[in-house]
Amino acid sequence: MTIPMIFGLGMTINWLLVYTLKPRAWRKWLGLGLLIFGGIAMFKLRSQSNEASLSFLIAFMIGWSLFSARDRFALEED
Repeated sequence: MTIPMIFGLGMTINWLLVYTLKPRAWRKWLGLGLLIFGGIAMFKLRSQSNEASLSFLIAFMIGWSLFSARDRFALEED
């Protein structure tokens, strides 16, 4: 896959998760899991190709966006 395709796929997955995953617990734990996975993989596998590094960075950013917006739908649930 090329870098623009990886970036586009990652942003599509991010959009789908951020706007369709509504339970707070799922958003929190999936976000934390992706944050930890992406962070560790970025530093442990630094010598990999640009595509792999971008994939780990996108996983980290998806985790950050899910975790930081974990209360987005909390008002609608009450």
